[in-house]
Order: sequence, then C-alpha cells, then structure tokens
Amino acid sequence: MLADRARQRLGCELGRSLGKPIERVADPMFGSLRGAGIFTALSLGKLELSDVRECVPVMGTFEPDPAATTVYAPMYSEFKRLYGVLHGSYARLNRKAP
Repeated sequence: MLADRARQRLGCELGRSLGKPIERVADPMFGSLRGAGIFTALSLGKLELSDVRECVPVMGTFEPDPAATTVYAPMYSEFKRLYGVLHGSYARLNRKAP
C-alpha cells in the first residue's frame, strides 16, 4: 500500500477487508519515485523482475480479516452494480460542451 493510505495504519486496516494480505511499504510517499526507478532499471536490463521485491522494503503486513470481508462484500457488490449503471451517465455529463 502506498501514499497517504500507507502512512496511516487505519488505511491498511481497512484494506484487510479485501481478503488479501496488504503490505505496507517503507517510505510510502516515495512509492511512485521508487516505481519509476525500478521500471527504468528493468527496461535497461540492470534489474531482473525476480529481484524487484528486494528493492521494496516492507514495514509490515496486514493479514485479511474474514469478519471484515463478510461485512464489506455485499457493499462492494452494490458498488460494482451502481458503477455499471451510472458509468454512462458520468461519461455523458463529463463531455465537453459543443
């Protein structure tokens, strides 16, 4: 988890409802910079994909919480349904006026 969410423990705790482990990286505000450097090193052949994990220090891991997942799952299903219904409306509303 990167940026503001990773700086705050609460963001990582909320992520536990996703049903997957959440890794909190060290210095999360530099995540984009670190990612750009890793991508560059990979592109130049200076780094192998198998070595990337070693370049990203992890401060801690938050394991999934089955109770949180059970509570969140119905809300996420509704969010996906609403997104599908409203996506076209938002696209029309965001068009530039002629």
